[in-house]
Amino acid sequence: MFSRRAGWDRAPNEIALLRDRLARDSTGLIDLTESNPTRCGFSYPTAEILEALSAVRDLRYEPDPKGAAAARAAIAETLPLRIDPERILLAGSTSEAYSWLIKLLCDPGDRLLVPAPSYPLLEMLARLEAVEIDAYPLLREASWRIDLDWLAERVAPTTKAIVVIQPNNPTGTCLAPEERAALFDLAARRGIAMISDEVFLDYPAAAGLLAERSLLHDPRALLFVLGGLSKSAGLPQLKCSWIAVEGPAAPREEALARLELIADAFLPVSAPVQRALPDLIRIGRSIREQILARIRTNRAAILRERDGSASWDLLPADGGWAAMLRLPGTRNDLEWTLRILERDRVLVHPGHFYDAADDPLLVLSLLPPEEMFRSAIGSISRRIASDAG
Repeated sequence: MFSRRAGWDRAPNEIALLRDRLARDSTGLIDLTESNPTRCGFSYPTAEILEALSAVRDLRYEPDPKGAAAARAAIAETLPLRIDPERILLAGSTSEAYSWLIKLLCDPGDRLLVPAPSYPLLEMLARLEAVEIDAYPLLREASWRIDLDWLAERVAPTTKAIVVIQPNNPTGTCLAPEERAALFDLAARRGIAMISDEVFLDYPAAAGLLAERSLLHDPRALLFVLGGLSKSAGLPQLKCSWIAVEGPAAPREEALARLELIADAFLPVSAPVQRALPDLIRIGRSIREQILARIRTNRAAILRERDGSASWDLLPADGGWAAMLRLPGTRNDLEWTLRILERDRVLVHPGHFYDAADDPLLVLSLLPPEEMFRSAIGSISRRIASDAG
């Protein structure tokens, strides 16, 4: 009766079973996997957000497949490089934007090249669209740079797009200029598209901007750049993301025409959100500033906790909401995760959840409140020192 595409194993894993058991006692847990900003203690200007939404007085439904013109113009103002708003389409979420692009580019059985490590969402979305994933490795020993030779060898006649995520989740790294040039050369030479997920581009790990890392600066092949309110404004509850389309004129215009038909079949973004979008982008700046301050404070807390004799390390990152810890090889990442959860009541993700195969790696969200985060990092540091001998 049901499609095999949705036939996942739904049995809880060891971490979930232990988390649920511990949650039933009275000691409580510190969740360092929480990545929903609305649950992390940030101050939301609720009245201002509601006023922006309630200011929509006209409830007529006049759908535009690309999205309301004023909303797309407001998005164009925020992009790292100004493009014509007619090259922007609105979707309900970045996940939906990915699904539209897979529909646009792939027939069933075609292939996408995606980075590893990365957030496991892409594998799920590809399976739901009946396409295959080839994971190209990011090399930890080379600061998470792409194995370009490996990637070039895996481009097949059925390969339709190369996906990059910058800053990557969870490594926090962006493409180096030579990687960007090599990827565009490969895509242009082989006639495949580039998809650049830039939802975390507004969150540099240190002072400065990441805008110059956007692939919009170098559209030598057909290019789709993704963004959304969920990350850039810290507003995941107001569903709106966008696809900016660039590249050589002929494939770009054909892609826009076909995407418009796909978008017209869904029309996912509610009219009030579209009409309030210019105000929501403005309001989101104050939320983004809070998030940026939090992730920098929490990253600094990790560095302060690690002294010169520590057997663990914080891996460098360009930006994003996640931190990766490299732990001693006395245990694998799952064993460390379970140990820290059971003994210290701190929940983290093991690196293999993100296809991070090298070394024992843990992935932490940088969003939890500072005091809670600082306490949890202290517990993790003491656990490693105690158990690693």
